[in-house]
Amino acid sequence: MTIEVIRNLSALQLQKNAWHELWKKHPRPEIFQHYAWTMAFIDAYQCEKRLYVLFLRDQDGVLIGICPWALNAGRITWLTSPRAEYNDVICAREDGARLIEACLRHLRETSGREWREVLLEDVPDDSVWSTCIRSLAHVPVKIAMENGEECMRLRMDAEGSVLRGIVSKKGYSRNEKALASLGSVSLIEHPDIERRLAVLPGFFEQHITRWKAAEQASMFCEQTARRFYELLVQAPELVSMIDFTSLQAGSKTIAYHLGFWGEGKLIGYKWCFDPALQKAGPGTVLMVRLMHHAASRGRLEFDMSRGGENYKGRFTNASHMLYDWRAFSSPRRRLLHGAKAHVRQRYPQLSKRLGALSHGIRTALKKLPFWKTLA
Repeated sequence: MTIEVIRNLSALQLQKNAWHELWKKHPRPEIFQHYAWTMAFIDAYQCEKRLYVLFLRDQDGVLIGICPWALNAGRITWLTSPRAEYNDVICAREDGARLIEACLRHLRETSGREWREVLLEDVPDDSVWSTCIRSLAHVPVKIAMENGEECMRLRMDAEGSVLRGIVSKKGYSRNEKALASLGSVSLIEHPDIERRLAVLPGFFEQHITRWKAAEQASMFCEQTARRFYELLVQAPELVSMIDFTSLQAGSKTIAYHLGFWGEGKLIGYKWCFDPALQKAGPGTVLMVRLMHHAASRGRLEFDMSRGGENYKGRFTNASHMLYDWRAFSSPRRRLLHGAKAHVRQRYPQLSKRLGALSHGIRTALKKLPFWKTLA
C-alpha cells in the first residue's frame, strides 16, 4: 500500500471526484466526511496551511481510503475538528483494517519528526476507525482511547407510539398551549439555498442573544463561524443533506434548527430559541416538532449528537459513545500528559489556577519586544 500525503489545497481539489466516490462507499456516509463540508471548513477557517490528508492506494494504485487530518504545531488532528460531530476515515468497511494499520505505520515512521502528539477527537465507537483499530492483532504505534462521551438519541417506531408518549406528557402540553397564545405554532422548512441564506442572519442573531442570556459567548460572534455556515448552505452537493427549519408562533420566529439528514436519522446540530420565551419551553417544542419532522420523512431516529445536556435526557431512549484517540511521540510526553490528567481529576481547583498562571505568563511574554525574534 502506498500513502500520498497531501499538504496543499490545489492538490486536494484535484481529488474531488475520487473523494466523493469513496465517501459513497463508507458504511455511514454522513455530511461530516463529505468533500463539500471539508472545503467549506478550509475556506472559512483559512486552514490550508495545516493540511495533512492521507490518500491510501493499494498495490494496483486504486484509491481505497482517505484519512482527513491536519497538522499544526506538531499535533495531528482531524481536519474539520471541532466542527464535525462525528469523525472517521473515509473508506469501505472491508478495507478498514488494512487502511488503519497503514495509517498507524505512517505515524510510527514519522513520529518525532513530523508530529509530537496525535489527538483524534469525537470518534464514534462504531466507526470504521474505532472498530478496525480494536481488531488489529498488532498496533504499530501506541494509541489510546480516552474521554468517553455519551451521545443521546431517540429511536422511534413506525406506529408512532414513542412520539405519542412524549406528546401526551403534561409538561409538553403546557408548553404548546403557552406558545399558542402567540399564534398558530408551526415548523417551517427552508429547503433551498436562496431561502437559507435569507434566514441565516436571524438564526445567528437569535443564537447570539440566547447564549448572551446564559452569560456565554455564541460561536457566531466569530466571523469565521458565520462564514462556515454560509458556505455550507450554499454548497449544491449538500442541499439535500441539510435540514434548516424555524419554529413560528404566529408571525414570530421563536426557534431555529440547522441539522443534517443521515442514514435513517436526523442529526441535531445547532439550535437556539428566543430567551425571552424560555419559560414557555420553545426549545422543548422545537425538539418534539423535529422528531415528528424526522418521522414524516421515514427517519426513525433523532440523534441529539454531542453534549450531555439535561434537556436531552427527557427524550432519549438510546445512546452511543464517542471517544478520543491519542498518541505521543515519546514516553516522556505520555507521562507528562498522564500527570496533567491526574492533577485535573484529583485537584481541579489547582489545575485551573495553574492553567490561568500559564496563560498569564504566555500572554505577558508575547508582549515583550524579543518575543517575535524568539518565535
